Amino acid sequence: MKAILPQTFPPRAFSVEYAKKDLAYALELAGEGGVDAEGARRVDRLFDQAIARGLGGQYFPVVSGML
Repeated sequence: MKAILPQTFPPRAFSVEYAKKDLAYALELAGEGGVDAEGARRVDRLFDQAIARGLGGQYFPVVSGML
């Protein structure tokens, strides 16, 4: 909430790129376990959009402004 409410997304925090990397591990595990991870896949697409907009190095809650 400290980042989302004031819309402050500092670089060098846990970035979109780092979050996407970790989410990829979760998606792989979900696939191996036969888990429907549609919500996680949607977040992954949102991360892709953020990276395409040049926001990949920003603190990951930056995607909240894209919803």
